[in-house]
Amino acid sequence: MAGGILIIDAESERADEVARRLRDMHFPTAVCAIGLLAVQRLESQPADLVICAEHLPDRDPREIAEYVREFFPGHVPFLLLLDDATVDAEGARRRVEADAVVRRGTRDEELSGLCRLLLERSALQVRLEHMQEENTALRRASAANSVLDPETGFYRFAAFRHVIAMEIKKARRYGYPLSILLLRLDRSEEIAGWLAPEQRRQVFAGLQREVTSAIRDIDIALLFANEKILVVMPHTALAGAITVADRIRTRIAALRPPASLAQLAFTASVSVAGASTNQLSFGRLIQDTNRGLREAEARGGDVVVVCRDTLAAPDAAPPPDGGQLGPRTFFV
Repeated sequence: MAGGILIIDAESERADEVARRLRDMHFPTAVCAIGLLAVQRLESQPADLVICAEHLPDRDPREIAEYVREFFPGHVPFLLLLDDATVDAEGARRRVEADAVVRRGTRDEELSGLCRLLLERSALQVRLEHMQEENTALRRASAANSVLDPETGFYRFAAFRHVIAMEIKKARRYGYPLSILLLRLDRSEEIAGWLAPEQRRQVFAGLQREVTSAIRDIDIALLFANEKILVVMPHTALAGAITVADRIRTRIAALRPPASLAQLAFTASVSVAGASTNQLSFGRLIQDTNRGLREAEARGGDVVVVCRDTLAAPDAAPPPDGGQLGPRTFFV
């Protein structure tokens, strides 16, 4: 015991008696006659347990108990000492909001057992709080290091950055085609405002299912910045990526909203870019697809925008006049 037991009682004879009995049972004790001195002592030297008389000359024991709870929450038990044998013990405990009540004249074994029980409970509370803090820290660390985002179910981009780098190197070295899709739910901020947290998780789960079911096992679907979804498609020329992009767009448009928001409609904009030369640049592809998403927003969403420049896949046919490749697919 670092701080010992603090006894607060204006009746010196009773206080000395309780202190003597506790010392005989090997509990270090200190005595304060009034509440003000007790508070001052607690500020400079916290106690492990407080035993307070039912009546004090300068303040209500409830005030002392509130002070203990506020500054030492769950750590310092508060034991109310009753002198009148006729007082309702439980009523007095509830009025003061003490942890327990003891009457004057209680046998040493009972007093010692009660003090030890309160101290052990306090120690367990402290240990539990420490374990909860450690558990929270571990959860945060686990979430930060997890390859999956817990809300969306998509892989985290950081966890697969090295895999993408390997695919880029292979595409450069052997001239394999590689395409990427970048998609975002249209009006995502507005939709988020309408959805409860659980509904939001359900929507992203449905979005994740539609995206992953539309791609191959070798394709990599990842959570990218600002709630965008990135799909890296190795060995895929731009023409094939356009087909997959429109399939994803169509499936997302068919998603059903929560029953409470039946009028809500889900659509997504998809931007596609690809290349198949040794000059392939992942940064350039990301730059192009971000530009494509801005163009999709300007067109009102629910479209596929294809980005292509001099490094784009050669097997993709040049866009027709007007830049439209399909009913909801456009070239930029």
